[in-house]
Amino acid sequence: MHRGMVLVGLVALASCNGGVEPGVGSETSALSTKPDLILHDPADGCETRDYAADGDWYQGFCKTECAAPAMGLSSSFAAQGNCTRPPAVEPLNPGPGPGPDPGSPINFHFEEFTHMLTCNNDNTSPGVVLGSGYTLNFGTADDRRFPTVEFNWAADSSLVTGECDNYSAITGVATDHTWHGDPICSNPHIVFATRRAYGIAGARCSTLASLPGTVAMATNCKALDFTNTSVNELGGGTSWSGHDWDPGYHKAECGDGRFMKGIAHTKLDGVQAHATKILCCSFQYITIPG
Repeated sequence: MHRGMVLVGLVALASCNGGVEPGVGSETSALSTKPDLILHDPADGCETRDYAADGDWYQGFCKTECAAPAMGLSSSFAAQGNCTRPPAVEPLNPGPGPGPDPGSPINFHFEEFTHMLTCNNDNTSPGVVLGSGYTLNFGTADDRRFPTVEFNWAADSSLVTGECDNYSAITGVATDHTWHGDPICSNPHIVFATRRAYGIAGARCSTLASLPGTVAMATNCKALDFTNTSVNELGGGTSWSGHDWDPGYHKAECGDGRFMKGIAHTKLDGVQAHATKILCCSFQYITIPG
């Protein structure tokens, strides 16, 4: 999964939002040799990008981007609120597991976040046409581009989903964080339980590269649920097998020759939170008539 390779930009293809964005070109270096840490605070500057020639495709948000199809994602444990006001000083990023946040002034794990994105850099997944992409916006509402897979792969109405069309792969994610209050405490206690939710608000879709006279299309798609455990397709989609690239965090990973086409995340009162499902697909080449 970590060998270097050369990706050459092809002629731009029209995206399903009606146009082609600039930046089609080649990427001959800077491929990740390990999963990319997903950053969350735009005020501090927060880009981790193997490919950046497609510009600022989600203004005001952090961006983590592969120069190849993404194939795995990890998340923290769910936040645990407490009846207190937000601390004056933000705590450090939580460590693995459901325990207290390091540096937290209160003994609660009150942050949740999507942690790492892993890219396919060993040439087993299809190539992508760099710079041919479009952006999904699914912070608080679904954004699934036609044609989609013909089933409700999230299978949970409380989740928010983003899905590329059947001719594209996810190559990046856009994230942010927000303080979030739950009105679950009553007098004489303070009235809000506070937590900070780090969430995926959008994703970058890039056109699958195809052979002359063909178009590459997603097939055999399957959702992986990593809400409460780590799963990968190497483990049959219900358990984890092989190298653990993010110890202590829940994670999901597509198998060899497959790629991420969709992401689903939890929603807290209209505020996005951590990812819990990904949609993995294979690809096939369809001959163009004529």
